[in-house]
Amino acid sequence: MFLMSCNASAPLSPPDMREIMEEGNEYLKSGNYENAIASYDAVVSSLEGTDDPNLSAAYYNRGLVLLETRKYAQAIYDFSSVIETNPQDADAYFNRGYAYAREAMLERAIEDYSTSLALNPNNTDIHYALAMIHFKRNDYEKTAVVLSEAIILKPDFGKAYNGRGQAYLKSGLHNAALIDFRRACELGEKSGCIMMEITSQAHKNMDK
Repeated sequence: MFLMSCNASAPLSPPDMREIMEEGNEYLKSGNYENAIASYDAVVSSLEGTDDPNLSAAYYNRGLVLLETRKYAQAIYDFSSVIETNPQDADAYFNRGYAYAREAMLERAIEDYSTSLALNPNNTDIHYALAMIHFKRNDYEKTAVVLSEAIILKPDFGKAYNGRGQAYLKSGLHNAALIDFRRACELGEKSGCIMMEITSQAHKNMDK
C-alpha cells in the first residue's frame, strides 16, 4: 500500500507547464499511465534545474505512476528528488519506503517509514506498514510495539489487532494472540476470524 493522492499543479509555472501538469494528473486519476508519464516527463525536462514547485510535484506524481506500474527503482529516484527539495514531505518518505520494501531493501524501508512516522505520528497506516516490515524481518517484538501504538491511536483498527496477534503467535504468546484475533474478528477482519479458529483449535488439541 502506498499513498495515491497526487499533487496539484502550482500557479507559479508558465501556463503551458501548468496545463501539461494538470493533463498528467487527469491521466493519472483515470489510470492512463503511459500518457501520465509522458506529461510528467515533459514537465521535468522543462523545469529541471529550477526551483519551480511543479518540478517537485511532477517528480512526486510520476513516482506514483511508477509505483502503480511496479517500476520501483525508478520510483525511488523520483521520490528521492522530492525529498531533496522538501525533506519534510512525509508522504514522499512513505512512498519511497514502499518502493524499497518491494525491492526487498527492508532496512531502507524501515528508515523511510520511521522518518515518515516521525513527521506524521498519528497516521496509523504508516504504523501498520512499518510493523509489517519488522514482521518480515522476524522482529516480532518491534512488530507488536508499533501495532500497539497504532491501536492506541485507532482502537477499532482490526488489521492492527490481527497483525499483533500474528506477532504474538510467532513469539509463542498463544493466549495474547487469541485475544487479538478475537478482537480483530469482532471488528470485521476476516483473517482475524480464521486465525482465531486455528489458534483456538490448536489450544484444544494441546489440552487433550
